[in-house]
Amino acid sequence: MKDLFSNAPKIIKESQKSPLGIVAMVIMAISVVALCFFRDAHVAVKVLIFFMITGAFLALCLTVLLNHYPNESTPKNPDL
Repeated sequence: MKDLFSNAPKIIKESQKSPLGIVAMVIMAISVVALCFFRDAHVAVKVLIFFMITGAFLALCLTVLLNHYPNESTPKNPDL
């Protein structure tokens, strides 16, 4: 665990090189926050939060993938 915190700047720098790396960092951040906030919550609340976080994650992934990989039907050079 100590190595994780000492290498955190390097991990963040490497994750910025790819949109999927950024998504992975968001997943880890949301997981830590959810663990802190809902550790002592009732099981039904934990399940609800899990589905909400999963839905938000899927929407984020879809948005990143659709914006990073352009549609093949769009022209490469619109001026020509």
